[in-house]
Amino acid sequence: MKLGLSLARCAGLSRELRKEEKNWNLVLVLARCAEG
Repeated sequence: MKLGLSLARCAGLSRELRKEEKNWNLVLVLARCAEG
């Protein structure tokens, strides 16, 4: 499923953003991922 791959990539992005402690960016990225 493409959705599964997208979510996996989003999880990776969220981890990178969390390392940078930019939680507001994390929210934006996850919202974008949810949209597709």
